[in-house]
Amino acid sequence: MSAKLKAMFKKQISPSMGPALGQLERHDESADGRIRTQELRRSASENAAGGEILTLRRSNGYRRRQRSSLGVLEDMILCPICKKKLQSPKMLDCQHTFCRKCLEIKLEESSISDDSEKILSCPVCSSTTRLSTSPEKLPTNLSVERVLRAVENGSFVARVPDKANSLVVNFAPLIGRKREEEKAKCAKCLTGCELSADRCRHCDLVFCNVCQTQHVAQLKDQLKTIIDQLQSSINKLEHRVVEFKDKTESMKDAIGKEYEAKLAALTEEKNSKLASVEELWAKAEDSARVLKKLMQNSQAELARQKDVGFDVIADNGEKVSTFLYLHKKATETISKGLAWQSTLPDGVEVRLRDKDSRAAAGRPKLLNLRNADLQRPSGLAIDSRRGDIYVACPGSSQVVVLDRLYRLVRRIQNQGMMAPQGVTFVESRQELFVTDKWKHRIFVYNRKGQLIRNIGSEKGSGELRFHSPWGIACLQSRDWLYVADMRNDRIQILGADGTYKGTIAPSRRLSGSELVGRRIPAILGVHEFNEPTDVAVSDAAIVVADSGNHKIKVFSHRGQLMFTIGGFGIFRGLLKSPEVVELDAQGNIFVGDSDNKRVQVFTSQGEFLRVLGSQGSNVPHFGWISGLLCLPSSGDLLVADSVNNALQLF
Repeated sequence: MSAKLKAMFKKQISPSMGPALGQLERHDESADGRIRTQELRRSASENAAGGEILTLRRSNGYRRRQRSSLGVLEDMILCPICKKKLQSPKMLDCQHTFCRKCLEIKLEESSISDDSEKILSCPVCSSTTRLSTSPEKLPTNLSVERVLRAVENGSFVARVPDKANSLVVNFAPLIGRKREEEKAKCAKCLTGCELSADRCRHCDLVFCNVCQTQHVAQLKDQLKTIIDQLQSSINKLEHRVVEFKDKTESMKDAIGKEYEAKLAALTEEKNSKLASVEELWAKAEDSARVLKKLMQNSQAELARQKDVGFDVIADNGEKVSTFLYLHKKATETISKGLAWQSTLPDGVEVRLRDKDSRAAAGRPKLLNLRNADLQRPSGLAIDSRRGDIYVACPGSSQVVVLDRLYRLVRRIQNQGMMAPQGVTFVESRQELFVTDKWKHRIFVYNRKGQLIRNIGSEKGSGELRFHSPWGIACLQSRDWLYVADMRNDRIQILGADGTYKGTIAPSRRLSGSELVGRRIPAILGVHEFNEPTDVAVSDAAIVVADSGNHKIKVFSHRGQLMFTIGGFGIFRGLLKSPEVVELDAQGNIFVGDSDNKRVQVFTSQGEFLRVLGSQGSNVPHFGWISGLLCLPSSGDLLVADSVNNALQLF
């Protein structure tokens, strides 16, 4: 509060306190700058409606009269029309505030209108406000409403104990005095004429005899206006009823025609799809016959080796190699048979798997593991011979091992391992390779969880050096490893023994290396990566999750970019930060579209098939997809969710 306003409040106390306050020097501002007030004197006027009057003497001799702060605040809560305390204060466009009831009366008396709107002139400043409805819709003056509540809750002046000059302000005395002074004024003409005995029950105002007669006459005129308004409303209602009936009849005709056309189209589509399914069944039956013959041949070969060939081999090491070869071929044949499928037209896929398959049933399952066991699960891998599943958990610096029934059997931990991110299992060597994104290296364990060696020693960009290695995959036919070296924006290719084989990266340095029996550059292509986070590999292709570019890039084993999938977006076929990628036995590409909270499935040629899941914490919803694994025995898909600390089975 300014010093002047404080002085004004002090002047509201009894005259006996006047000498104690003394004289004060204050500053005030005028149009031409700051004028110093040299003398402040009190001159009370008992008959003034606005309370006390202060006289200010300026240094240039000019004297002006100014209302006290209490008088100003009192005027805030009095309606300029009825001169009573505001009831339901409503504010016009000019910011002046009046009782809602008073504005309704003024609106009824107003003859100015514009089409459907009435124009209300402000009684104070004469500015206009357009109203299409009653004043009830005008904004409420919240500041005045708060002052009104304060006035009704206590007395106007009270002293704070132990403080001689302290005051608490209340408007009750002034309002009472104001009302007494205004009892002799007509609400309309404001003259001091003789008042009628009763208040008007229509507006709760007091009028003089002349104004009351005029007011009642105006009420009679308003009855005709109300009758005309009712008739206008009836006419409009009847017109709208007829118009709405016409619309409903037109809608009925349109619905009938639309569904007749849809029914004809559906019948045609039904016949076309039935014919396609019959054709598909014929092709599928032929492919099943070929698979069955292949499995029978494999069965016969195993029986022959069991009865004769295996015993002929003298060297035990060669026997083991023969067994591993036969086992691998049999496993591949079984996987092809179990994953046998045929694709219906329009991208509808039917999979023929065993009756217990979660994917065949179409019901995803949330694996029952505690959050303490799965802390931010990420990379996934499987030992296809034993069925053990390896889950990298960077949240607990360990790799969790699950059995075929998804039960926790053991943990793999090492004091030097901080954030295991990606895992892959090399079947021929029975070794587990784990990338550590914080240690910038690869840890190699045997199947019992014992550390054998490390690949990489410290952060770097050279050969066999990594900067936040993320995903890792193994080409089992060659025992070659593919590592998503994220911060170096490249894919490094290594042998399982830790030898450097090549790189897929933006630069172009040429040196010899053999990949799948072909001569290729050790540094391949000119394909820009932006933080690649995962890689999947088969004998046909290398698939990279280029997360920063929101794309999946598919390369040949010669390092040539064959095609890309995605691009930034939320629609089907588009991606946002795809963090993980996986391939099934048929070469279909499964993409963990992490920022879109879903898994998208594409064919080996990059054509969209379907979507699994959406955002959420319950099945089948995801928080952040951080790992994918296609199970070879059932064809099911295992999905790791690092936000919800969960594994879901599709």
